Amino acid sequence: MLLTCEMPPVCWLLACEIEPTRSHTCCARKFVYNTFDAHRLLHWARLEGRQLPLKLALLRAYQGEGKDTSNRDVLVDAARSVGLDADKAREVLESSAYADEVRAEE
Repeated sequence: MLLTCEMPPVCWLLACEIEPTRSHTCCARKFVYNTFDAHRLLHWARLEGRQLPLKLALLRAYQGEGKDTSNRDVLVDAARSVGLDADKAREVLESSAYADEVRAEE
């Protein structure tokens, strides 16, 4: 399967699962980041009805663009890109909002 970074993130994930020994450019990860803030933002996005679009934007940022998904600016940009309020996203990230809920779901 020939992958390009323009393909939907789910394609990259499926390709890595189907052919885990094959090198996929878009699946190559150089760093592992703490995603707790991303999960808090995803919880908020679910309440706003935008969880799936945000999840796909975060996958694209990490898998396709090699961005640091623990970086709050990256998270806010992802939220903005799917129509969520950037100021509210930053408020969520700068507080402890949804931390208990995310921990309960672990």
